[in-house]
Amino acid sequence: MQEIKAKFVDSAIKQNIDIETASEIFDEIVYANYYSFNKSHSISYALISYITAYLKCHYKNEFLEALNKNK
Repeated sequence: MQEIKAKFVDSAIKQNIDIETASEIFDEIVYANYYSFNKSHSISYALISYITAYLKCHYKNEFLEALNKNK
């Protein structure tokens, strides 16, 4: 990770951005990565849960039959 940060900071310096600012930007990108990954997965799981609950409520027989076919 240090190599990637060094490359990022070097590229930023070439674009007239000071070292401190480039380092802070890189750290924020790394921090956002942890948050974004979890958020995207939680949205996917929520959507799957919602669809599953809807099908189970409104199409109970078909839903349960589909579960039995997958055994």
